[in-house]
Amino acid sequence: MAVYILTIFLYIYSLPVIEHFIVLNRAMRGIYLVGGIIVLSIYFLSFMNNKIKQIYNEAAAKYSGKVTVEKLFSPPILSFKYNSYPIICSFISGSRYSPSISFFKIQTDFPTYIVIEISYENFIYKSYKKMGIEDQDIKIGDSLFDNKFKIEIKGGDKTFINEILSPEIKKLFISFVGRNPRFFLKKGEIEFYVTDLPLEFDKLNAYIIFLFLIVDHIHNLLHQTEGDDKISSTSIDTLS
Repeated sequence: MAVYILTIFLYIYSLPVIEHFIVLNRAMRGIYLVGGIIVLSIYFLSFMNNKIKQIYNEAAAKYSGKVTVEKLFSPPILSFKYNSYPIICSFISGSRYSPSISFFKIQTDFPTYIVIEISYENFIYKSYKKMGIEDQDIKIGDSLFDNKFKIEIKGGDKTFINEILSPEIKKLFISFVGRNPRFFLKKGEIEFYVTDLPLEFDKLNAYIIFLFLIVDHIHNLLHQTEGDDKISSTSIDTLS
């Protein structure tokens, strides 16, 4: 995004140079500026989509999935299955004032009455909470985690969140703080958002493995299974 903004900036300030050689009236200046910015925006969007598509294709090959593009210039969508659970991954392009967001959705067979939200507490939310505008969220007794994340749970035993947030999973959530992580489990579906646009396969794969870890852990808790989770956080070191 920084490269895009810099390119637009340089393009706009190239107008005086152009006018040094060619006399432009007001209409021609407008066409030069507006038309050029539109062309550059389309080029940048196409370039980013193709770059992400290449990375998604690597993930599709690894996990026997596929990559689709629904419309011209729309972001690619990665889809595959993990233990029969359908997973999709895509992104929302950012702008000058908002970062790009990568999101992941997993359709599970988890109970639909359980609703869990874990999201990073930004400065505005902390201020609202101090003023009493926002409700106090659930605390798990870990001061480091409680100070950084808002936790809400509906349905089921609220102590269930302590079982979900194993030391390994809490450590990974904390490692995502700079990426404004948001995790939801609602209507049996898991959603995970980060303000990050992985431009390398290893980084994308680290997010995917993190989700595998959570899915396995929740599945084991709900089905009263024993033993360690299938995925180890050693595969997620790329994000650290």
